[in-house]
Amino acid sequence: MMTAHAAVALKPAQTLHELVHQLAQTKPKPGIIQQLSIELAPVNALAIMAANLQAEQCYWRDRNGDIEMAGFGSAIDIAGHNQQALSDTLSIIESLNDKSDADLLWFGGFAFDESQQHKMPYSYFRLPQIAVVQQQGKCRLLVHLYSEDIAPTNELLKAAIEAISWQEAPLTQNKYLYSLDHNCDIHLWRQKVAQALESFANNQMTKVVLTRTTSIRTARNIPVHSLLHKWQQARQNAYSFMLQLGTQHFIGHSPERLFRRQNNYLTTDALAGTVKLDTQGALAQLQTDPKLVHEHAVVADYIQQQLHNVSKTVIRGQTKVMSLRNIAHRHCTLNAQLWPTTSTTDVIKQLHPTPAVGGFPRQNALAYLSVNECNRDWYAGGVGIIGRWQKSHYSDFSVAIRSALVTGNKMTLFTGVGIVNGSDADEEWLELDGKLASVLGALNDG
Repeated sequence: MMTAHAAVALKPAQTLHELVHQLAQTKPKPGIIQQLSIELAPVNALAIMAANLQAEQCYWRDRNGDIEMAGFGSAIDIAGHNQQALSDTLSIIESLNDKSDADLLWFGGFAFDESQQHKMPYSYFRLPQIAVVQQQGKCRLLVHLYSEDIAPTNELLKAAIEAISWQEAPLTQNKYLYSLDHNCDIHLWRQKVAQALESFANNQMTKVVLTRTTSIRTARNIPVHSLLHKWQQARQNAYSFMLQLGTQHFIGHSPERLFRRQNNYLTTDALAGTVKLDTQGALAQLQTDPKLVHEHAVVADYIQQQLHNVSKTVIRGQTKVMSLRNIAHRHCTLNAQLWPTTSTTDVIKQLHPTPAVGGFPRQNALAYLSVNECNRDWYAGGVGIIGRWQKSHYSDFSVAIRSALVTGNKMTLFTGVGIVNGSDADEEWLELDGKLASVLGALNDG
């Protein structure tokens, strides 16, 4: 990997000239991913993306803001239509990464359930052709090449590099007029909750997560970069992501981690039990209410048990409160040392979907949802990055809640709540509104 040693200011002629020079010196290496790199001054990645709409994009920022990646185009992309294809994809990524001497981060994800029809592939991963990656105050512009005959690729890449604009586009702060329509009203919702509660005995379930779909139409196209920017301003401790496939953008700002893995060390979350922060005593209720305590314990116990199947040790942290913009959750962290033979596919199979987004027992809840729920697509699936980072095998996936599918001026949102014995349909409806408000706030705020 060829890397410039000193950061340069964003002067396109100087910066891109050096990268194009690297490109001209690159020779074909069949079957091996090559990476060119030049260090830059830090940028507003979303504003740069908004200024460069000529290629399909992807975006990722982890929950702590340690890694931010803005991707343009695709050097390699792999789509799959079931869990086996997802497993094969992750094996291909690992094999390609091992052949390269560069740190490579792929962006992608997978849907909630393989048995449903999807507007997007069940799984999809992309190594961006061009990427801006920021970590610990450092910024790099990366170019990835993967071709047996590199000459035509070089010409296309040279044109793509020279077309990049470093003039940051404004991230608009306008209010957006919109219409809103749920897939069920309060009366139908009460019936859905009652049906779920009645089914617990017959289906041997103790929890099932029901969702509500909300369709939004705005007067003009929804600016996805500005929307993500507004979500980040409103809530810092959350994952941000965006995947563009054609005219579709799957975007989100999720507080929940599915897992983060560095070599054989894994961290995950148990996040469940929710209160709205608009009433006095809400946080006290979150800590003492038997229903909320039980709802979180089901999730944490399940994750701990599942991790023991693939780990030497599992350590469960203390349960705390995670406060967001207008809601709060019960939350604890679990750390595990995985067996050396544990693959990322093994981890996904053990953890996804957790009872926080599916129900418990998992298979019983999923069977119920496959018959009684609408298609969730990538909502409550996993979205993140995987590859090699700082010479370590690395992956970090969020649970794709607080997410939306945007096409032009149309947005489809999902919100979900856990139904357990004692759940009240009207209270759960208000919780759905609270979760929806955290996403809609960016359209309302001027």
